[in-house]
Amino acid sequence: IVRKACPGLPLSAIHRMFRTGKITVDGHRAAPDMRVLLGQEICFVSPRAAAPPVSAVAPVAAAPPAALPASVVEKKAAQQYHLAIIKETPHLLFVNKPPGIPTHGPNSLDEMAAAYLHGKIEASLSFRPGPLHRLDRETSGVITFSKSLAGARDFSLCLRSGRIQKTYIAILEGRLEQNEVWDDMLAYDGTTRRAYAQMPPSTGGGQKGGKGTASEAAAKPARTWVQPLAVRGGRTLALIRTGTGRTHQIRAQAALHGFPLAGDTKYGGKRRTRKAGESAFFLHALLLELPPEPPLATAENDGLSWGRIYAPLPAAFMRAAAVFGLAANKEPFGRINFEADDKIEPAEKESGQVGKVGDAGTCPGD
Repeated sequence: IVRKACPGLPLSAIHRMFRTGKITVDGHRAAPDMRVLLGQEICFVSPRAAAPPVSAVAPVAAAPPAALPASVVEKKAAQQYHLAIIKETPHLLFVNKPPGIPTHGPNSLDEMAAAYLHGKIEASLSFRPGPLHRLDRETSGVITFSKSLAGARDFSLCLRSGRIQKTYIAILEGRLEQNEVWDDMLAYDGTTRRAYAQMPPSTGGGQKGGKGTASEAAAKPARTWVQPLAVRGGRTLALIRTGTGRTHQIRAQAALHGFPLAGDTKYGGKRRTRKAGESAFFLHALLLELPPEPPLATAENDGLSWGRIYAPLPAAFMRAAAVFGLAANKEPFGRINFEADDKIEPAEKESGQVGKVGDAGTCPGD
């Protein structure tokens, strides 16, 4: 309901309003999952408005579709929204996000998806389509949007329970020549917009990932598996699988372990020369692996597609990967095998011959 009342407000801002108690129902602080009953009054103050608090009474009937922001309508009319749709089901929309576009906020992928889905799904005061996870502005790859409440619920349930695996491909600084598992503590500082990673005390490791000190109480465990594919010119092409979903997890942990993303100056990477339109660093969400079946076998979930969702690399990433001997076609990526395996295979070294991506070994599963 709050999202319908404030269609231009980022989801992160709405969550902040809930956390700080700025949204109330009948005068009492509300939780995001609270069910609103007929006749109850919802009050909140939008961070972007200087007007008095907004009040709304839960309606008897569903309201008509909320109007899109003028900028979105204008862009939609101009047909400037060219979503790279990987797959679409009755409940979910999988998009290949280009680098340089934010997930939320003005001129974001969220706005593009809202414009694309406007008029295609049933209007509801309690549901608005939106991203079910996020990628950093400079990160490209597969991202999932909800088209229905059932899709949002089931996908989020699987994500929280660890039944969805995310695999990335990245170019790292340094020579990583064997599989590694990174188990660290991670805290994100919203003021500096940095994640601070620290190895567990048992390892004797120190804290890295940015200036400042992260609160130990705020730190949470972060697990990442890394599989090098090829080493060339002091850099490594690697597959990365996350076991947790912390903000800036890959970027902060890679820096902590001495392999920052090439070009990621925020986390200690060396600045690289790049062409106009290229991302600052190369990190791509390559593969999203969902359970073979939806968690709820009900009629409303009929047609909910589950399986592997693969996002082809952007052209600039393909050109950069060619230095490692990767062919300039996307077909090899469709044959990646990530079955659980403790076997560690050496990365292809200075020969630069990668062959089929995935032949260099497997990455441990969650």
